[in-house]
Amino acid sequence: MRCEVIAPSKTPRAGGEKVKNDRKDAEHLLRQLMAGALTPITVPTPSAEAARDLARAREQVRGDLMRCRHRLSKLLLRHGQVEVVALGDGAPRGARAAQRVDPEAHPGARMASMSSTFSRSSTQART
Repeated sequence: MRCEVIAPSKTPRAGGEKVKNDRKDAEHLLRQLMAGALTPITVPTPSAEAARDLARAREQVRGDLMRCRHRLSKLLLRHGQVEVVALGDGAPRGARAAQRVDPEAHPGARMASMSSTFSRSSTQART
């Protein structure tokens, strides 16, 4: 007896065929197997699966890094730091400039500090 693993996404189905019966599904699969219409897949070994998982994680981290770089460059651009160039190590040159940026100069920061000042003064007035 041979055993083959068939991916459900690789089984051919007719467009209007909506079989929801186990017996009919089994008969349909048997007919396709006998006709050679099903292509078996290989189950990945644990080491191959670990390598794929590592590649997926690396790609996820790369995307996160790019999003953070873009967020930093846009923040610096809003504060007038126009030149943000990647250095050889991949760190944006503007990262050093971020330490020189005055957070109070940003309109949102001013609004937040005004809001916190207002809430402190209104709390003190109540007591």
